[in-house]
Amino acid sequence: MMKMIDLINSIKQRPEIYFGEKSFTKLISFIRGYEYCQSKYISESSILTSFDEYVHHQYGLSNLISNDLEKDILLFSGFDENQAFDNFFKLYENWKLKEEREQNLTEHTLSQVLEEIKNKPEKFLKSKSFNRLMPFIYGYEVCECNFDENYQKLPWNELFIYLANKYHIDDRLTLNVEQIVKFISENDLEAFNLFFEEYDRFLAFQK
Repeated sequence: MMKMIDLINSIKQRPEIYFGEKSFTKLISFIRGYEYCQSKYISESSILTSFDEYVHHQYGLSNLISNDLEKDILLFSGFDENQAFDNFFKLYENWKLKEEREQNLTEHTLSQVLEEIKNKPEKFLKSKSFNRLMPFIYGYEVCECNFDENYQKLPWNELFIYLANKYHIDDRLTLNVEQIVKFISENDLEAFNLFFEEYDRFLAFQK
C-alpha cells in the first residue's frame, strides 16, 4: 500500500496522471478525498491539519484571519494555480523536514538527551540547574517505563558506587546519586556542572 507521503511525492512529479493538469485546487481536493476514504480503514491524523498550522505560521497568519489552507496558499500565490501548486510543495517539503527533526528528537535515548541538556540546558530546563535536572531525568525514566516494560534505566547504582568511592563518602550517609552530588557541591550551578563532569568520567570508566 502506498503511503500518503509517497503518493504526494508521486503527484509532485507527474500531476497530469492524477488530475490531467498541474492544479493546486485539484491537488488539495484529491488529498481530502484520499484522507476521507483512508479514515474508513486506518486511524491516522490528517496531513493537512498539521500542515495548515505550519502554513499559518509561515505566512504570519492567525486562525482569526483565516483557517483555510487552500485560500491561504492561493492568496499568497496571486491566485495562480501553477504557482500555488509549486508553493504548496515548497512549504510541504520544509514542513516534512521539520516533522522529521521533531520525530528524531522524540526517538533520542536519555543519554542523547542528557548530552543536549549539557550543551543547551535552557532548552529543556529554562536554566542550568541541578534541582531542575534531576526531576527531569526522573520524569523521563518514569515515562519510558510506562511505555516500555523492558526499558533500562541509567546505571544509578554503579554511578552511586563510583561517586561514593571517589569522594570517600560513607554510603550510609547518602541514599542516592542526587544526594551525593549535592553533598559535595556548594551550590545548584556547581552541582549541575559536577554531575555532567562525573557522569562523563563514569561512562568513560565503564568502557
